[in-house]
Amino acid sequence: LGELRDARAVEPLCRALRFKGQVNVAAIQALAAVGDQRAIEPMIAFLEGESDIGVATMAGDSLLQALRVRSSSTPEPLLQRVAALSPVTHVKYVEGDSCHPEREVVERILDFSDLRQLARQEMLRRGKS
Repeated sequence: LGELRDARAVEPLCRALRFKGQVNVAAIQALAAVGDQRAIEPMIAFLEGESDIGVATMAGDSLLQALRVRSSSTPEPLLQRVAALSPVTHVKYVEGDSCHPEREVVERILDFSDLRQLARQEMLRRGKS
């Protein structure tokens, strides 16, 4: 649907964000490809509630792509939400194997700094902070 860049796909794709797994991954990528302003708010809401670091990374990249095209027409409240995005921290415990029996803790932090910076720059361009 995203490859067609048909704005009629925005609402069904936004509804698809409720599903888990490959469905919401495909939906977020398609919404970014469509580039319709109506997709910005659902993409932000999705990102605010996503705890899977892999999906959050992809969603953040897709939102960044969409905002690069649409930041000048994105409403101020949405830019404020993007500027206030909290980092996503993912902690994973990896069990050792027979060669390395100790348990390892792997922590990844996704900070959305590119997204926050883009939103702040647009608000400054508009004369707001």
